[in-house]
Amino acid sequence: MWGGAFSVGVLSAWSAAGTRPQFDVVTGVSTGALIAPFAFLGSAHDDTLVHLFTSGVADDLVATKFPVGLIGSSLLRTTPMRRMVEDFITQAVLQQVAAQHRKGRRLLVLTTNLDTQRAVVWNMGAIAKTPADRTR
Repeated sequence: MWGGAFSVGVLSAWSAAGTRPQFDVVTGVSTGALIAPFAFLGSAHDDTLVHLFTSGVADDLVATKFPVGLIGSSLLRTTPMRRMVEDFITQAVLQQVAAQHRKGRRLLVLTTNLDTQRAVVWNMGAIAKTPADRTR
């Protein structure tokens, strides 16, 4: 999570300096996948990022289950992640991601199934598109 906090600090400082660009492509893995949608959407979401990484929300995501790895399919508790996604990746955020995707910008995140060692790249803009958009 420290790397995430550093990234959020850099993005916020860049916004404060007034020199933060609009990125054509944003990618993320692990903590970066949590930051990516908000970095993609720009400085209007800096307050959300700062909140995630200073309020303890992100810290809750890495709390391990006890005993570690002996019960269930994950070393980490899934409830905090589900709650964070439900609270912060709102319909409005998804609509904004889809709108930027239609303009040619791309938001990609990577997840890995540790059991199969298979990585998957998710095109979040394509996923966020509304049913009407999918017919275009």
